[in-house]
Parts: sequence; C-alpha cells; structure tokens
Amino acid sequence: LNPNFRTKFSAFVVNDDGYSEAVTLNKDVNGEESWGVRAAASIDISETLTWDVSYDYIDASRTTLGSLAYDPDYLVRSGLQQGDCDGDVIGEYLNSLKGNCSRITTGGLTSNLAWETGLGTVNFITGYRTTEQKFALDFQVGGGITGSAGGFMIANDIEHTQLTQEVKLVGSTDNIDYVAGVFYLKEDATTDALDIFGLAPVGLTALVLGHKELENETDSLAAYAQGDFGTSGPLVLTLGLRLTQEEKSVGFSDLTQAYPAGFIPSTGAVGVRPTTANMIANGIPTSQEVTKLSPRLALTYIVSDDLLVYASATNGFKSGGWNARNNSVLTNTPFGPETANSFELGMKSTMMGGNLRFNLTAYALQVSDLQVLAGFNTPGGGIAFVTQNAADFSAHGIEFETAYAPTDNFQMFFNGSVSDGGEYSGVPPRLGAGGVPCTNNPEPANCTTSRDTPVRYPELQLNIGGIYTIPLANGGEFNLNGAVSYQSEIWTSSYNDTPTSTGIPFGGTTPITAPLS
Repeated sequence: LNPNFRTKFSAFVVNDDGYSEAVTLNKDVNGEESWGVRAAASIDISETLTWDVSYDYIDASRTTLGSLAYDPDYLVRSGLQQGDCDGDVIGEYLNSLKGNCSRITTGGLTSNLAWETGLGTVNFITGYRTTEQKFALDFQVGGGITGSAGGFMIANDIEHTQLTQEVKLVGSTDNIDYVAGVFYLKEDATTDALDIFGLAPVGLTALVLGHKELENETDSLAAYAQGDFGTSGPLVLTLGLRLTQEEKSVGFSDLTQAYPAGFIPSTGAVGVRPTTANMIANGIPTSQEVTKLSPRLALTYIVSDDLLVYASATNGFKSGGWNARNNSVLTNTPFGPETANSFELGMKSTMMGGNLRFNLTAYALQVSDLQVLAGFNTPGGGIAFVTQNAADFSAHGIEFETAYAPTDNFQMFFNGSVSDGGEYSGVPPRLGAGGVPCTNNPEPANCTTSRDTPVRYPELQLNIGGIYTIPLANGGEFNLNGAVSYQSEIWTSSYNDTPTSTGIPFGGTTPITAPLS
C-alpha cells in the first residue's frame, strides 16, 4: 500500500474425486473438497517498531477409508452411507446412518511485534488457533463390512484451542551473539468419541463399544538463553540452556445413553468405563508435571574463509501423555516423556572460487524411554494398542549436501543421508497376544522387541537435481528445475515380524499376498 505498509493475500481450492471405489455404494471415495484463505500485513510503525500480523482459515473435507492390504484396486467395502460431517456428526450417524466423512475447520491469528533496542531486537510473538474436527469413518473390520451401520466405526467431534506467547531478545556485541526469551503454551481440547462394531453383513445391528467425552489441557512455560562466544575469532563456543515446566491434565465422562433401535449398548460395566472417577479408583493419575533442563554445547572452528568444522551435543525431550483411544479405564494408561541426546561432528566448505559447496555431518542419536505404539495385555486377557515407553533407541548416520554452479545460470545439487537404521534396546518384559511372552521367537503379535526394525527410519536417502535460470529482458527470470529422489524401504509398524498379509480380494477367488506394513 506504501513503503511502510505491505500486504499479502492468498487462497487455495482443492477438488479431488477420490482414488478408491466404494463397491457397495457404487461411488468414488477418498477424495477431497477443501479451501483456505490467508491475509497478512507488515507495518513499519516507526523506525524501531515493526508489526507483522496474519490470519488464516481452512475448511478441509476429505475421507481416508482403508482397503485391505491384498486388494490391488483399493476397493472400499463399507455400506455406510456418506454424510457431510458438518453438524452433529455422532447424532447424524446414530439417527440417519450417515458417516464415512471427515471435516476440519481451523483458523489462526499470528502477531509478531519487533522492537529495535540498544540491546538488540525484542520480539513479542503471539499465536492463537482454534480447530474443529469431525469425522465418522468405517475401518471395515469384522462381520459388518458391507452393513449399513459399518464394520468397526469411529466417530469423533473435537474442539481444540491453542494460545502461545513468546518474548525474545536477539542481539550481539563485538565478540558475542546471543538470544534469550520465555515461551508459554496453553491448549485445551474436548473430544466426544463413539466406537461401533457392526454385527451383521447386511442391515442395522451393531454394538456400541464406547461412548465418552475426553477433556485434556496443557500448560507449558519455558525460559531459554544461548550465546555464541568468540565470534570475532576463529574459535566460537556456543552454550545454550532451556528450562521447561509443563503440566498436563486429562478427564473422562461416560456418555452411554439410550440408543436408536438396532444399536446395542456394550460399553462395559459402569466401574470399568473411562471416567475420571474410575481412573482415580484404579490408581491412574489424571495429571502429569515435568520439569526438564535441556542444554546445548557446540564448538566451531573457522579454518579459513572457505572451511569450518564443528562439534555439538544437545539434549531435548518429547512430552508424555495418556492413552485415550480405548474403552476400558484399565488401558487408559499414562506414558512419560522420552529424552534424546544428539551428537554431531561436521564441516561446511566452499571450493572452486565459491562455485562448489560441500557440507558433511556425522551424528549419533540416543533416545531413552522411547514412546512406541505397542500391544498391551489387558487384565481380561485381551489386547489393546497403547503408547508406552517401550524401549530405548539409538542410531548413527552421515548426512551430506553438495551444490555446484558451473555457470552463473546453472546450479546442480546432490544431497543424501546414510544411516545404520537404528535399533531398539532396553525393552522391558511384557506379554503379547494370548498372554505369550514377547521374548518368544518368533514373538507373538502386538509385541515390540529389540528384534524389530525401528519405524520410518530409512537407511539411505538420495536427492539429485538442478536449476537453470533464463534471464528475461524486463529484469525477471524464468527457472527450469528438476530432481530425482530415492528412499530405501521403511516399516510403518513397530511390530514387523510378519511382513505380508494374504487374502482373497473382493469378488475374487485367488489369494493374494501383499506387504503389510
């Protein structure tokens, strides 16, 4: 609008028919209808005060209905009619038998006020976000695969708000660069959750496995400071420290009620349903508090204008929480934080008059009390999937980055990483499916042991490509770019002793074996 008042507006629309066919309903599913807008402004209030502010809103409707691993055509067999997940998603399902939909609406406001002072730049950063998520999805497990009530059906209505506030100082002297600040986070969420298991392949007969309301809150406060000492010389020492104090709480209410005809209440005895009172009665804590000190130490040595080497050690943690998905209070167990120690040794370099850049880093990662989704042997002899501090984890690897510009208009890059794939260790004794010890070999289902391969951790990643720039007469430019990337095979489940699944696809007669996870 003028040199002191800059604005930016953007919007998007996505319309996708879907890649799966719901054979019972004779329609395409797993599509998306989404749109969003964003408005931002940057205002120079004075020579020392700048305000950046933005607002965004997104309305995303999509479905993620699964197909069996051995079904090559991604066919969805659910007979549950589609709804729009707009209003009372649980009521619409129970009274009108509509679901197989998902909708998320979210709006966020971000404000960053920067004030230039004699000590450095002070930033006052505020964020506020509200999110509403509604979904009713049929996982098609059990006898009700084609039934109008669905197979295994989960409906959730979630409201979430989050507020963050940060005050940060960034500055420097002749020999020191520094940053310090405080950070506060508060979030609140309420979830109404309904779980249904269809009993008949056709018609309306279904068990109500669970119907509850979950409320959870988080309050987190942190203070941090970091300094780079010796910035005027070849040797720079970095010292950093972050102190985090976090409180979390959780509470449940039983929403079991009189249901429409055909829905059979099966939410268990009153004393085992997920409620705050039942948690307390069974010795399950409803709040957690953790105080963590996270240090960082690094040494950087500038060998020349074209080469520096560095070594660093840092510590961090991931918060704990509760298992809230299950319908028995006995499996709504807490899990604690996991802690990571990371060590790096690396170099950054330029060669050939600055036309070639090569960076190399070797790292070692050690995680204690790793949070892993694994099987839990319930007192009643069943299996529930819960997150628990199931193991320690360690990994080592090398990452590299190469960029070469043979001409002013052409740049090539080659990046990648090589790792040992990591390993689990320190797994405590536990029972798997059927009460069989996880130490058995082969291990029973629903176990995570040191024999399993860590999830989503590729041993090799490579990315190679280039960018060619064509200058235009009006001062602009036209860019041509392309890249090829490769990632080695990874597991998506921590239980990976059974790599395949075998079955007969819908409408077929011949069994097919396909990768499972």
